[in-house]
Amino acid sequence: MNAIFRSSEHIINLASCVLASGAALFQGLENPLAESMSGHTSIVEERCNVPFIISKQNSHEVYKATFALADYMSENIGIQRSDVLIVPCTDKILMELKEYALKASKEYISIEKRGDNIAVSKAAEDNLYIIGGMEYIGGLEFSAVIIIGADADKFPEKRNYDGESLHFINYSSFNKLYVAITRAKYQVAFVTEKTQKISPLLETACEEGLIRYDDDLANTL
Repeated sequence: MNAIFRSSEHIINLASCVLASGAALFQGLENPLAESMSGHTSIVEERCNVPFIISKQNSHEVYKATFALADYMSENIGIQRSDVLIVPCTDKILMELKEYALKASKEYISIEKRGDNIAVSKAAEDNLYIIGGMEYIGGLEFSAVIIIGADADKFPEKRNYDGESLHFINYSSFNKLYVAITRAKYQVAFVTEKTQKISPLLETACEEGLIRYDDDLANTL
């Protein structure tokens, strides 16, 4: 599987770790990224960096920082803001983010169905922010992705399940996270709350140094 994925090496490494962690829940599942290599040239790799975490004090600051980060990435990479996909981890976060955008006069397009290329094209035409729920972003590609709400208390969502159902929910969440991460070609960022630990789905990636906290950038957003 060499040079099939168009994501940077940093993103492939993170996605591989997430997928391997999810596959470990079920014996016999293979990690299809285990032998993959980035399809980027060394010139394009200069636009890439290690996936990072921006941590803010509360949900309001998280949403505010998310749009500021989209602007920062747009300028830093040299792309339109519509080429930075914003991905809330849950429907609740998606709803709250939209409410914040309305109050803060942030114009955006929301991806409301799987593989919605019309929404992507509309966002590109008007250079709008673009937001997509995890269920709808498969098959799409962006230069950068910002994932919101990968906190221990939010994702995977806490519900009343028995052991077997919880097992499946965790596995499904790993897959959704993997899909979100691999929508990005160059950069992936997470915006989380300081009062919460990182989602258990990302603990291994943090321990292995595949994600870093960027406190300096967080302080400017």
